[in-house]
Amino acid sequence: MVPSVRSGGGGALPLHPSSQREDERAARGGPGKRERCVPRHLAKSCTRCRSQRRLTAMSEPAGRRELNKARTRQALVEAARELAREHGLEDLTAEEIAARAGVSRRTFFNYFPGIEGVVAAGLAEPLQRIAAELLARPGEEEPLTAIAAALREQPVPAEILLDWAPPGPVPAARGRELHLRVWRHHEEWLVGVLRERLGDDDELRVRTLAAAVMALFEVVQRSWLPTAADLAPDEAVASFNEALLRALAHADAGWRRPTT
Repeated sequence: MVPSVRSGGGGALPLHPSSQREDERAARGGPGKRERCVPRHLAKSCTRCRSQRRLTAMSEPAGRRELNKARTRQALVEAARELAREHGLEDLTAEEIAARAGVSRRTFFNYFPGIEGVVAAGLAEPLQRIAAELLARPGEEEPLTAIAAALREQPVPAEILLDWAPPGPVPAARGRELHLRVWRHHEEWLVGVLRERLGDDDELRVRTLAAAVMALFEVVQRSWLPTAADLAPDEAVASFNEALLRALAHADAGWRRPTT
């Protein structure tokens, strides 16, 4: 039975385990002064408790900790996706995402800097598939040619275009702007992909190419969104990819008028 002390309101509070051990040592005549830390324990400021939590965390296998982190991160992404599908990106908040995932708001910000971050994480896997296709293209292909060829083999999927917006009307302006900011969130990722693809030491060339490609994505999405709601999902996805390939062709041709 766990010993207890009386609280100010008359209720029994369990002694901190370390106080119980000290009592037992004192009863055996051993060293140790009885020190009850229940008030500090309840205030979550007990040094013994903090030390014990640190020791527990240190003794937990690293693989299990990483697995738990990955599960929490994925739960936050899935919660954000569900809420975006239900209410739209414009109404997405960190508090709601955390509550849906069953964690605290503080935990959300331990994993993501903001809403753009969690949405970008949800888009990362399909974008990685496109990146893999690009990196597999022949090295002699020019950058925009290789990007267009990769997108023909691995088009931008519904996971990116439709899974983060409720079906029906065009998202509100705030939601559109958030979605467009997500593209910019991925610009550094694209810089890394292009750097690997080009093997180029000219950082300016790599960064201007990444910025130009992301700008094309943004412009195409901006013009595509008002028409997407009137199309079936498959048609909407095909329409976006067709427009994106046309935009890349214009850029590859230097925006010159096609000769007839």
